[in-house]
Amino acid sequence: MTYIDIWSRGSNAEGLGHIIRSSIIAKFLIKKGHKNVHQFIECDEDVKFKLKKYVSKTTFFSINENPNKFLKGGSVCVVDRFVYTRSVIKYLKKKYKKIVIFDELQKINYLEVFRKNDIVVRAQLISKNKKIKSDCKVLKGLSFFIINKKRKYSKKATKKKIDIIIMLGGGVGYFKYYNKIAHNIKSLSNKLGTVMFIMGHQSNIRQINKISSLSSNFKVVGFVEDPIKLMLKSKIGIMSGGYSKYEAAYAKLPSLIMPVKKHQVDISKEFCKFGGGLLVSSNKDLLFKSKCVELLNNSTLRKKLSKSSHKLIDGMAMERIYRYIT
Repeated sequence: MTYIDIWSRGSNAEGLGHIIRSSIIAKFLIKKGHKNVHQFIECDEDVKFKLKKYVSKTTFFSINENPNKFLKGGSVCVVDRFVYTRSVIKYLKKKYKKIVIFDELQKINYLEVFRKNDIVVRAQLISKNKKIKSDCKVLKGLSFFIINKKRKYSKKATKKKIDIIIMLGGGVGYFKYYNKIAHNIKSLSNKLGTVMFIMGHQSNIRQINKISSLSSNFKVVGFVEDPIKLMLKSKIGIMSGGYSKYEAAYAKLPSLIMPVKKHQVDISKEFCKFGGGLLVSSNKDLLFKSKCVELLNNSTLRKKLSKSSHKLIDGMAMERIYRYIT
């Protein structure tokens, strides 16, 4: 009998991406008939109230609390956190027969510590290829990036009820970027239909009201369960350099990609180089506005980006990774 533990971490500062992905993995495993799946979620106190009911048995514990109190050991441990240390890897090796670890930013530079049956997933960087000696299996490239598919979406063309959808992320410090974009788009709003801002779990009523008051065309929400559903109804997107750009690519949404965190810059440049979107800087207002207008008015460019970005993200990553987990 296979016992699978999934350890993820999320916070108001880091966002919920790792936790959401761990829940996707848990749900997939349970659908495949695995009954002994247990999520261990390391998070801020209020984070656990942001998401809906979990499908698997779930244990919450505080950020940086000793995991030894909770992780029981067993067959497999899937780990999805922002940072790792050698001591964490050493601890997991003692407790589990196999480790499946998400290291998309390639922060782990000591792959030699892993065993032959361990798996390291490095899905975000497409072409970066560090030659590090290791016996473990390394899964590289965007074909292994898991996205938050909630259902089977219709392949038929969807009526575009939203002109622009903006989704940068929900951690601490993102509001200033939403606010900056809103003021840039405000001058265009009389020529636009609905402009939707998805501000994430960390947004509050005051921030939402501040953005929505700028234009009657602005619709502002906090956390949403199914952003892809809204992306499919949108003409263009303005996405962060984080996870949202991959969801947009899967939804065939032609997008401007705006990295707002230091670690997103190289990833975004490479993603756009391979056809994932148009790269824009959060510091160059005039260039941002001109690219926004160009994408709205140029149907040929939108079709080209829609096609090239979807080639990068086909939504089948979980199916590919599954055979390595079990």
